[in-house]
Amino acid sequence: MAIAPGETTRDAQQSPAISLPDSWSSSRFQAKQVLQATSRTRTLLGEDRDAGDAVIIKTVRTDALSRAAKTRLEYETSIRQQLDSPSLAPVRNYGEEAGEFYVVLPHISGTALRDRLQRGPLSVAETLQLGKALFSGLRDLHQSGGLHRDVKPDN
Repeated sequence: MAIAPGETTRDAQQSPAISLPDSWSSSRFQAKQVLQATSRTRTLLGEDRDAGDAVIIKTVRTDALSRAAKTRLEYETSIRQQLDSPSLAPVRNYGEEAGEFYVVLPHISGTALRDRLQRGPLSVAETLQLGKALFSGLRDLHQSGGLHRDVKPDN
């Protein structure tokens, strides 16, 4: 949920830094652990109370987004929720809760690419496998009218 280059956000004078609560929950999802956090965004490991399984909850403070950025984020998330791609984690839910826009994805166990790259470069076979999956997912997303805008090893 990054802001695209050239996308406007409210600057620090309009949106003073506030501390985000340590916990987060909605009627269906409960955060269990903060995986990453900035002054405006968080990635949380949580639980789907209905299904009983692990989820990832990504949040962004809504006061950190311009109206256009928030509208784009809601639109592109709705596209992702409808998309059925074997290369993309499905969006389980999204919305706004306590001043934060949130997106809920299934937790996928395994080693994050960021962590794998710290051990050394990928082999040619690993690179080709990763590239095929990455570009297949981006193709599916783009054909549906969405953009990812934040492709990186952490995602």
